[in-house]
Amino acid sequence: MKYLLEVKDLKKDYEIRKGIFKRRETVHAVKNISFKIHRGQIVGLAGESGSGKTTVAKIITKIEAPTCGSVQFNGVRIDNIKEREFLKYRTDIQMIFQNPFASMNPKLKLKTSLLEAPVINKLYLKKEAQDRLINFMKEFGLKSEILKRFPGEVSGGELQRLSIIRALSVNPKFLIADEIVSALDVPVQIRILKLLKKLQKNYKLSILFISHDLSVIKNIADRVVILKNGNIVEENLTEKIFLNPEHEYTRQLVNSVPSLNGLCRNR
Repeated sequence: MKYLLEVKDLKKDYEIRKGIFKRRETVHAVKNISFKIHRGQIVGLAGESGSGKTTVAKIITKIEAPTCGSVQFNGVRIDNIKEREFLKYRTDIQMIFQNPFASMNPKLKLKTSLLEAPVINKLYLKKEAQDRLINFMKEFGLKSEILKRFPGEVSGGELQRLSIIRALSVNPKFLIADEIVSALDVPVQIRILKLLKKLQKNYKLSILFISHDLSVIKNIADRVVILKNGNIVEENLTEKIFLNPEHEYTRQLVNSVPSLNGLCRNR
């Protein structure tokens, strides 16, 4: 069976210098991990801070290069992507960051920021891009009037939804959501998770949902990968992870999960 994304034997080391003599040491951030994601599937990547989650995301998006191992997207190794094909790859895979304020240009009005990518990449004419933007705003429960504002003039929840809209504006096949609800109030978290589930259903969108919070992952992911110290300690269907966790670390995470009221999984 063909997968949309295949991560195989991925490893990432960093060289650091420590102590007064600046002795060189190697930090093994990611240690030979492998996992696969189907088209239209949401996979949760869970683990504590420093477990390697964001490093994996940066390698998939080619922000960083792996020490060894490979990532295949749509059957093509990303290290073999030619320069002329790289723009297509960058539009097919979109990453949404934890801090939406850092990912938006504070000097540009929101409408300008949101229309920039689809127009520059020649995916749509300006009028088409504007119409799609207004439709997305309605779908995400946002008033079009806020598009006249700057990023610092809207709430964190509103800006995070706008960040998702910006990612969707280029018709990606794959989203990476890196701790995108961790700083938000629970009602806003629930709204965003419901929107992502709707996008998965309506657009056959694949999502790698990264979080340290299993209560969030429980309510959105079809499958869960548990990371600890750069290693995958367990991977399974979400229901099986929560009903019968096998690894001690997974059991600890599951036992600490609070209830996230207001979101029901639709299977």
